[in-house]
Amino acid sequence: HVSLNRLMGLLRQSRSHRRAVNIAIAAVFLALVSLATRPWLLSGQEPTAADELAAHAKFLAAPERSGRGVGTPGIAAARDYIAAGFAKYGLLPGGDNNSYIQSFTVAVGVQVKAPSSLVLGREPVRLHEDWLPLGLSSSGKIEGEAVFAGYGITAQDYGYDDYAGIDVKGKIVVVLRYEPPPKNSQSPFRKAPDFSTHAALRTKANNAREHGAVGMILIDMDNRADAKTELMSLRTSLWRSGNSLVAAQIKRQVAEKWFAAQGVSVKDLKEKIDREERPASLAMPGAKLSVQVSLEEERQRAENVVAILPSKDPKVHNEYIVIGAHYD
Repeated sequence: HVSLNRLMGLLRQSRSHRRAVNIAIAAVFLALVSLATRPWLLSGQEPTAADELAAHAKFLAAPERSGRGVGTPGIAAARDYIAAGFAKYGLLPGGDNNSYIQSFTVAVGVQVKAPSSLVLGREPVRLHEDWLPLGLSSSGKIEGEAVFAGYGITAQDYGYDDYAGIDVKGKIVVVLRYEPPPKNSQSPFRKAPDFSTHAALRTKANNAREHGAVGMILIDMDNRADAKTELMSLRTSLWRSGNSLVAAQIKRQVAEKWFAAQGVSVKDLKEKIDREERPASLAMPGAKLSVQVSLEEERQRAENVVAILPSKDPKVHNEYIVIGAHYD
């Protein structure tokens, strides 16, 4: 019989052995890949720094890496390649258990859970059919007055601010997706599909929160696809870093009907902004709504690859400069 302590020791040794074997295999794999991506090794020519960088990019961006999404074979191959490269260059391991790998979990998606509801005035809106939370939304329940805030953009250097002249503190802003079309080369906005950062959903959400809004409703007035695909998927609008606010999207027809009940045409407002490249924001005192969003994160294991280049200066030996880059 094997004691529990002995068994745990064997398991730890087994895990350490497997990790060592994996690193060894990765090193051999790296050597084989080097011959394929570094033709100068066979010719005897001395590679340039550009050659080395091109070889790394060629491997990491190869179709076989399949985009290097979290949890895919492609990202695992990229991880092992980078770790083996760090070992080859003589860098010290900076990850878990004296390895180059640092494990953590990351949100890769969200699911809508009950209770989740949206009511415009007294009219409930059908979840999944006519409205859907944005993947970047926080969970919570809000209610209050709506304020139309154009594209939800503040570009002060250009003199454009959808929040100028309106009070959105404690209110729910209704914003358009994307950004106004640029009128000239000095405009910070860009034409589709190469939009600027002003059009990013998280930029709009952060701007709404910074101006004191408690929630954000998004309308896509540019969508010309089938009505079934008008609402973005939760994965498309996913962003789980930092603070957010309750945020949802409603279909264009629902929004137009709701605005019309307030004597306002959202289509006309958008066309005015696009034509003049000037805000057309306005308060809508009679437009009340309530939104409740319940989202459950889907988390998955991911890994950083960490290496250390120690300083040779004893005065700063315990000080560190962190340089990071995504490999996913």
